[in-house]
Amino acid sequence: MLNKYQNLKSKNKSSLYSLTDADRTYIDKTIRYVCSAGIGMLEGEFIRKDLIGMALEAEALGSSLEQRLGDAAAFSQSLVSENACTDLTVRKFEKLYYGIWQVGALLSIMTALFIVPLGMYKRNISLLFILFVVIYAIAAYLVIFNINRLVFASRQCKFTIIIFAFLILPFILQNVRNILLNLGPQLPGAALWIFLCASVLIYITGRLLFENFAIKNARKNHWDLT
Repeated sequence: MLNKYQNLKSKNKSSLYSLTDADRTYIDKTIRYVCSAGIGMLEGEFIRKDLIGMALEAEALGSSLEQRLGDAAAFSQSLVSENACTDLTVRKFEKLYYGIWQVGALLSIMTALFIVPLGMYKRNISLLFILFVVIYAIAAYLVIFNINRLVFASRQCKFTIIIFAFLILPFILQNVRNILLNLGPQLPGAALWIFLCASVLIYITGRLLFENFAIKNARKNHWDLT
């Protein structure tokens, strides 16, 4: 089930398809620029929503966003300047909660697909290996998060990097397993079900924290999340 932030993001994505290619490109460049410059994810989605509305108005008059707002780079810089005073602490909490949510999701998927089956097969597993999985999930999230915020990288380039990262996951786990599985304290394979439950709990906690943050921040700034 989508939370309010995901619902807003999904609606924005659907609305983009009703715009011209030029306006979609303009909005995409603007959002990537402002987000790479530090504008929060939630704030970025409301900027996207406003730009979509402006694009629809412009198209109804036979115009475009670029004709109405000027060069995308210059307009993006003006948006960043206007929002430069936004509370940095708020943005840090947004990144933290979103990070907990996404790392929890990655851990849950990795544990369910790779770690639990491996533990059931071996009957025991090294604590060091579990620690590696946690570090890998955090690193994977940071890579994906920052790739998505790159201003000049094409969608094809970002998609290729992300897919490549996940394709090499089984290979990495296989080789690290050979090194770490027999080192350090050993846990019974059944204990991995507890680790899976903990991963799911992290995911749920992060999701709820981010949802609560989004609702409070939207109310504070009079943004409509419905």
